[in-house]
Amino acid sequence: MPEINAKDPESSSLSSDFVLEDTSTGGRYMVVDCGGGTVDITVHEITNKEGRLKELFKASGGPYGSITVDEAFERLLDQIFGREFMKNFKLSRPSGFIDLMIAFESRKRSYSSDRPSAINISLPYSFIEFFKNHKTKNTPESIIQNHGDTNVSWNSQGLLRLQPSIFKSFFQHSLEKIIERQDWGIFTDLSGNGDLLMYFNTCEQVCERNANNGIFNILFH
Repeated sequence: MPEINAKDPESSSLSSDFVLEDTSTGGRYMVVDCGGGTVDITVHEITNKEGRLKELFKASGGPYGSITVDEAFERLLDQIFGREFMKNFKLSRPSGFIDLMIAFESRKRSYSSDRPSAINISLPYSFIEFFKNHKTKNTPESIIQNHGDTNVSWNSQGLLRLQPSIFKSFFQHSLEKIIERQDWGIFTDLSGNGDLLMYFNTCEQVCERNANNGIFNILFH
């Protein structure tokens, strides 16, 4: 295969060819390149049967990549264990905090919006040890129970259990910002040409959003 020099999100467009096999000439699709810090968006139209593309909108985006999902999780930890405690843990046990976020990253990448069961996140030993040294009158279980959200629980194996609804909420900000781009005119000329495909390159999930009386099928891959 010849080497193709393409900048994101154009390179993501090329890598998504396998989902466009049934798209005919005149078909239009959107590429949403969801990276760590930013989301880059472009729209292409297929102009002939060989698959030649015409760029309808130049690549643009905003600062609402997958890091916003991490930030939502961190806010939950602040709410449960206290902002000051989490700040001290991050400063005093940086490698432990990294281990915690790696555990979350693994769950984030494998998350599916139709998952019916709870998501378990392992709290590293350094977190438990630091907690015991600074919260001697409480246990992680009691702190989580006192938090009062039934969507968050603790088990005896040292796992933080999150129900699907709360895990899904971590993605809400990024999704809403992407959908808001319709207000910037990026969606306005895309009607009447079949389905609008949105291709993501980070999270393996499929969900549907309804905006402006049209259904946008959002494919996370």
